[in-house]
Amino acid sequence: MPPSFHNQHYLLAARPVGEIKATDFKLSEASTPEPGEGEVLLETRYLAVDPAMKGWMEARVDYVAPLNIGDVMRGNGVGRRCGFRI
Repeated sequence: MPPSFHNQHYLLAARPVGEIKATDFKLSEASTPEPGEGEVLLETRYLAVDPAMKGWMEARVDYVAPLNIGDVMRGNGVGRRCGFRI
């Protein structure tokens, strides 16, 4: 695996009040894991931003469980395979 890959996560740092601010998130970095047996490693190319995400951040009752403080901000995206192990 090329050493240039970074494993970055945006963590929920605070529940937003009103408009979402940069301080509602914390950028976290970790080493990129090697894929295990039957796993695929993807490089994220595009991320979708959905209005429902604000509800998850505010811990509103919704069709999906809310985020806890410190959770990775989840979402949908498009990636390309950069490693796999069968």
